[in-house]
Amino acid sequence: MCSRLFGLLVWMILSSRCTSAVWGADLVVDPVVLTQLRTTAEEDWQAIEREQRSFDVSFIYKTKYVQRDGTIQSPEDIHYQLAYDADRKVALLRMQSKTLGQGIQHTIANSRYDFRILAKVMTERGTLNHVHVADPLEIDPDFDEGLPTWDGRRCSLVAACRLGCTPLRDIVNSALFEPIEAVRWSEMGQERLRFSAKYLGEQGSVGRKGGIYTLVFDPSHNHRIMSWAIDVLPSRHEKVSVSYFSDNSISAPHETVYIVDSAGEMSEQTWTFDRPKPCTIPDAEFYLPHYGFSEAVLETLHPNPWPRWLLIGFGIVTIAIGAWLFRGRRQPAA
Repeated sequence: MCSRLFGLLVWMILSSRCTSAVWGADLVVDPVVLTQLRTTAEEDWQAIEREQRSFDVSFIYKTKYVQRDGTIQSPEDIHYQLAYDADRKVALLRMQSKTLGQGIQHTIANSRYDFRILAKVMTERGTLNHVHVADPLEIDPDFDEGLPTWDGRRCSLVAACRLGCTPLRDIVNSALFEPIEAVRWSEMGQERLRFSAKYLGEQGSVGRKGGIYTLVFDPSHNHRIMSWAIDVLPSRHEKVSVSYFSDNSISAPHETVYIVDSAGEMSEQTWTFDRPKPCTIPDAEFYLPHYGFSEAVLETLHPNPWPRWLLIGFGIVTIAIGAWLFRGRRQPAA
């Protein structure tokens, strides 16, 4: 515990020094590095996104809060299974923690709807707590490719090419981010690229108004991100560090650590992943009937009943015309 607190204190000191340098010093924007991030790196990030279009992985989520008086709160660890297949448009998140007793919460999505079920064991029918019918016109930052990110938990698995849920290309190529540094250097014998930019937009889900963004990349492995930080003067600092599997065979992270220091209070969130595998879960497990519930419940939730009634009316008219034609063909000619 003491070692972790010491590490947090060291990070706060280094972060404040880094912030002073970013805001006060004359930084260098190397055009070669900037071009590399906007061309070669973007191609690498797209390759990482393709690699992560289908996966099934288990992970543990830990949190810690340090209040101004030094009080530490460490809620229980939560165990997750996360599966996702972008081509089939299906995803699921299974959560197990002591607050659920011995139960398992299934949060599942497909191209037509998403739902949540709480069950004591995997094979039990459970209780249906939530159903939401998909709306093609719905624009929601918590959705990615039409599927929910579940408060960013899915984005954590693509941390190599995203800042939160924001693709890195939307930062290095966006007019809302003014580059103030782009350099190449060596860290413990490993080549690194550092890119810093000032966010010019308004406060929102993507940006921190007036924030300085600093990102560190590993060009030797698909320009994957090693760390990023957001500094908003005078008193808010955010930082993420990412570590990968030692054999570097995949771009999925082994662990990501997100730290926020705001006005003397600090929070730390850690995701520790097992090695992911392709998603081979059958299609049926992403739909209500697999869990013993009829999809008839969707009829009462559909946002617009008119298409259904138009389809019924069209069917009635089609049957009537068909009967009339058949009757005319059977009548003898005069």
